[in-house]
Amino acid sequence: MITHFRATLLLLLAACSIGAADQPRISIFDPSKIRRDPFAPLNAKELEEKKVVVVAPVGAVEEDFSKSIRITGVSRDRLGIAVINGRAFAEGESFVLRGQHREVRVTVRKVSISGAELDCGGVLFVATISVEES
Repeated sequence: MITHFRATLLLLLAACSIGAADQPRISIFDPSKIRRDPFAPLNAKELEEKKVVVVAPVGAVEEDFSKSIRITGVSRDRLGIAVINGRAFAEGESFVLRGQHREVRVTVRKVSISGAELDCGGVLFVATISVEES
């Protein structure tokens, strides 16, 4: 029974490979869809930072970072991680804080047990952990 199964399987595989050789190979690559020079070097870190956008809460005053940035959790292990406005960021990572009228580049400088030290467009800001009251 098992030998018949093996023989049948081998015969099917051979038939599939013979049938595939008869078909011409067609590429699905379309060079007209490329919008950039494929040989230009990429700065992966810059691309990653551009796409991370954190939206400030509605009604927050953009000049007052304490109302725009909310830290809900931190982790201090080998790498300090802070949860800022619902997204996790490690020490050294950057993101864009988008308000109603302007955008500010924010870099996480240092994460401590009580909060995080942030560089908000050249202004040093220390944010503490927010505790929700129920």
